[in-house]
Amino acid sequence: MCEDKEEVRGAGEGSPRVPCWRRRAPAPLPDTRGLCCAKLLRKNGKPKKVLLFPEEGWARSASSSYWTLQPSWWRRERCKVVEVAGTRRHSTHARMVASGGNAVHVVGTFKHMGTDADFKLYLTTNVTQADFNMGYTMTGTLERGCRSTNTFQVTHFAVLRRCDHDATHLKNA
Repeated sequence: MCEDKEEVRGAGEGSPRVPCWRRRAPAPLPDTRGLCCAKLLRKNGKPKKVLLFPEEGWARSASSSYWTLQPSWWRRERCKVVEVAGTRRHSTHARMVASGGNAVHVVGTFKHMGTDADFKLYLTTNVTQADFNMGYTMTGTLERGCRSTNTFQVTHFAVLRRCDHDATHLKNA
């Protein structure tokens, strides 16, 4: 008989109370620091959500928005970028440039935007211990501006949250 999710095991009055069910602790998530960014972005072929936090020094107002990155399966250096801000969505195809083993640049242009149509998104898996403890697998910056005049300004801090990765799948993918 269970009382308050506990049952009495043993015959004596002084026997310890043991929970009816035993809950297992979740397996620890693997350490993805230093792994290849492009490989992590291409993992399982699903779009990855990039959370954007506005920089304090950026002059214009920034709505809470996020991007989704979905690498192309037929061209390894291309990806689809969708910017979601409220109900407004802008999408484009961008170029992914791997810089070293643990960083990637995503460079592209949103066609139907008047100002700050060009962007450079820099992501790296070299995250600090504090960022790793907060659940981030990649961090970086987003620069918006004009490519023709080469005037870019850092507008957002970008992060990718850690999800339940299988450690053996990450090493073999």
